[in-house]
Amino acid sequence: MDPNDYWKALRKSWIVIVALTIVGALVGIGYTATLADSYRAQTSLFVASSTNSNGSDLSQGSTFAQNVVQSYAGLATTSAVLTPVIAELDLDTTPTRLARQITAQTPLNTVFVNISVTDGSAQQATNIANAVARSLRTVATDLAPTSSTGRSPIAISIVAPALVPQNPASPNRHLIQLTAALIGFALGILYSIGRLLFDTRLRTAGDIESISEVPVVGAVRRGPRGRVALRDDPEGAQAEDFRRIGATLRFAGNGRAVRSVTLTAASHGEQGPEVALDLAMATAERSLRVLVIDADLRAPSLDHLTAEGAGFGLTDVLEGSASLADATRPWADGVDLLVAGSGHSNPHFALGSTTMAQIVQTATTTYDFVIVKAASVLDFADALTMSHLTDGTLVTVRSQATNRRQLHEGLAALDGVRAAVIGIVLIDARFDGRGNSARSGARSKALDSASGAVR
Repeated sequence: MDPNDYWKALRKSWIVIVALTIVGALVGIGYTATLADSYRAQTSLFVASSTNSNGSDLSQGSTFAQNVVQSYAGLATTSAVLTPVIAELDLDTTPTRLARQITAQTPLNTVFVNISVTDGSAQQATNIANAVARSLRTVATDLAPTSSTGRSPIAISIVAPALVPQNPASPNRHLIQLTAALIGFALGILYSIGRLLFDTRLRTAGDIESISEVPVVGAVRRGPRGRVALRDDPEGAQAEDFRRIGATLRFAGNGRAVRSVTLTAASHGEQGPEVALDLAMATAERSLRVLVIDADLRAPSLDHLTAEGAGFGLTDVLEGSASLADATRPWADGVDLLVAGSGHSNPHFALGSTTMAQIVQTATTTYDFVIVKAASVLDFADALTMSHLTDGTLVTVRSQATNRRQLHEGLAALDGVRAAVIGIVLIDARFDGRGNSARSGARSKALDSASGAVR
């Protein structure tokens, strides 16, 4: 996959990415609003030897102080030290619970004991820290062995009393909110990339051209189902889309004139009759006589849509009970229809017969342009059979309904029988506010220029 595809996916999903980032930030703000502030007060004690003798004694005393200071860090969270603190401050807690609020550390190769206390109240954290320091000094002095003179060999001093903290130590609200926003942003990125990798629905001409060499001859915007645009709204934008395709269609055969096409769909059940009728009317506007043949004998639709169910149809002509002239009927200015007619026991055999080939040949001779509407290429093999009876095959792709696999399999099936696929029509396409379709391919732009020259 081209790296530009990822960039396009990110641009296409930028609203989702921004929205998830904002949602993440709001979640972070809401979460931090539920968190209580916690303050940290710190105090430091200095442990020294009280020996006052020669240099050798001082060195030994310093080593002794470094050795015992490690024990004092552990002593700070014992009940021997914390019980007097609870009594002094009249705290409603136990030594075990209070110990969870206290951290005592001794930096390596030093004789300092650093005590940190966390509490929801800044003043209370300060009071506890100072009380613990005083209690530790008292208990450590009492536990130290005394010399022959009755003096303790260790002197403990509080060198940095705890001060009331001005700002809470936790939570770090800005960091939490930023992290939440970044998580939302990352989810937006993952969504856009996942959509690119796993949502294989085709949306634009660029999507189609990224997997197929077949040109996109036009895009038709979404309209009401069952409506024939050139009949029901001839001045509308959708009608203009069909006119552009109609102007291009007869010259889409690699330099040769196209007088007949097989119209099929790339996905299951996506072939509606409106496309065939709109293309027929767009072609007929150039003073051409057009015939539309409903060759979808399994699920005929032209007779239902046009309310022309009575009379002969294609099946009757195939069976020899009616001629082509008897079965065709006028429908609009310059447009005649040959509906499917009554059901046939073996549609595939009938459509592949010599009689069917003669019908198409006669129709091509009688009319200026012939459109044969066939079943979806993935539903039945009828379109593969009909593709050899016309000058080319036109494949319809419904935006956001047909996926890459379906188009690939459909085109592969047509290529397997060496069908001349002259183009793809994107239907139900999305257009921007200026009336431009989402068409991003050199072949589509070239066809637009060609259709403009024809007009």
